[in-house]
Amino acid sequence: MKKIISLFVVVLLAVGFSACSKDDTTPTGATTYKITGKILDADGAGVENVSVKAVSEDGSVSKTTVTGSDGSYSFTSLTPNVFYTLTATSDNFYFTSTGNEVGLDSDSEVNFTAIGIYGTWVAEDYDVSVLLYTYFNIRKITATFNPNGSYTVVQVDSSGAEKTIGGTFTISKSEVENIFSITADQTIGGTLTAQGIFEISSSSTPFTMQYEVVQTTPDIGATPPTPEAGFGSTSGGAYGTTNIQKYTRQ
Repeated sequence: MKKIISLFVVVLLAVGFSACSKDDTTPTGATTYKITGKILDADGAGVENVSVKAVSEDGSVSKTTVTGSDGSYSFTSLTPNVFYTLTATSDNFYFTSTGNEVGLDSDSEVNFTAIGIYGTWVAEDYDVSVLLYTYFNIRKITATFNPNGSYTVVQVDSSGAEKTIGGTFTISKSEVENIFSITADQTIGGTLTAQGIFEISSSSTPFTMQYEVVQTTPDIGATPPTPEAGFGSTSGGAYGTTNIQKYTRQ
């Protein structure tokens, strides 16, 4: 039986098929198959607690599971010669290889890559926003976002002096493409809250990220950008693209 794999969301496909297995059978002895795989982050580490769903072409079968600590998942006892669509969802990531239609005539493997903000990112020279580069003489920013919700940012100005800030952050995926909203509560190097948006591109290696936030507390008279208005929408677009950082993942 021909195996069909099609794209459902923006994808980087990693699909492999093993030899036909006769180990899984129904109570009547009929052969069934399984779909297994892993969800890994950009560093190749497993991502746990991601919801994975397999739905048959006619909708009569819908199964959901959650990835384990190594990012693995498994669907067993699937009827052969049926097409299944697989999707992965999480508030903290978007996924490549999501939305594969797999026509089963053997055990199948479908792997996903989780694209998220966790890790270390650098913006240097003209990738620093125009506002920070021009008015604060910032020449390099190294930002680290941790899975436990903490972050650290090291800014280097034109004289080579460093300033470290940090705190905690929360993110949520918007309904607009792969744009996320972020709120950063700074507690190191000052106390303030900043809000905004970011979007990660996985089309190149290493990944790149657009990042636009603005201080909202204490109030400085600025309003944060929104996913719906897009990048450059700080204060209703008053600053154009001058408040956008362009980060590269390290």
